[in-house]
Amino acid sequence: VTKLKIRVRGTGSTEPRSVFDIGSVSLARNVGPSTFPNLLVSAVTDSADLVGSKLTLSLTNLDAKKLGGEITPVKNCGTITLKDTELRVPPANVGVAAEVSGTVATAEGTDHVLCVKIDRIEYRLMVAVPPPTEKLVFDFESDTQGWTAGTGVASVNRVTSFANGPGAPHSGAGALEATSKPTLATDERSISVTPKAPIDLSTAATFALSMDSYGGAPGATGYVGTIILSGADGTQVKGRYNITPNSWNQLSLDMSGWSGRNAVKTVTVTFAALGSDYPTWDPKFQIDNVGYFSS
Repeated sequence: VTKLKIRVRGTGSTEPRSVFDIGSVSLARNVGPSTFPNLLVSAVTDSADLVGSKLTLSLTNLDAKKLGGEITPVKNCGTITLKDTELRVPPANVGVAAEVSGTVATAEGTDHVLCVKIDRIEYRLMVAVPPPTEKLVFDFESDTQGWTAGTGVASVNRVTSFANGPGAPHSGAGALEATSKPTLATDERSISVTPKAPIDLSTAATFALSMDSYGGAPGATGYVGTIILSGADGTQVKGRYNITPNSWNQLSLDMSGWSGRNAVKTVTVTFAALGSDYPTWDPKFQIDNVGYFSS
């Protein structure tokens, strides 16, 4: 034997590597095919709210034989479980990807791991989870939704466009615009809403809204916005944020540890300039997409 050529066809479910190790070499009359599946497996959910979400397994068949069989959950493994006790593996020829979906039953922690068994092989999968989506409470698509002018504000209106940049709602067709009274630039201008019934935000981790504003206050060194949530129990949670004028700013307030979040009585938003002593500044500012994230 003057030359030996080795061809490798792997088993398992990892990306093929450009190097491999040889433990030993021997001569055999016949070599049987591998009995293990050769798959690439990935998992993804359709929502950041995991429980009840659709979880899709993508299986790419790298084997010489047709893909088939069952997928079964592995008990006491991973942080995500499925309602389904068994999923059928869709048929797929070599090199073909197939998908099968189930429903998430439970989810714990933040690692997002699912364990399944396919053709006697256990797979520990890191589940891809999309970013959380905001649950809107006020979108201003039809009217002001009960928001009113407070200190330093002459009026509030639903608008579909406005003079300062970027000139359009953050999303959808409408935003809420506050028109200030001519007062000291550093005075807070406030708007608020007190619904007929308190808002239940018991599942919320973060309160959020988008804010835009005029700039141009003479001598101003910056601009600031605040969010104040007042609970029916008399407690408050507050956040203060630097604002870039003429652009939408995302303001996020951590409320995960706030005792009053199950009954939010009033939402207040304020805007002011910093470092300016201009006595009669009358800007406008806008808010949009007022809501919360549950995770």
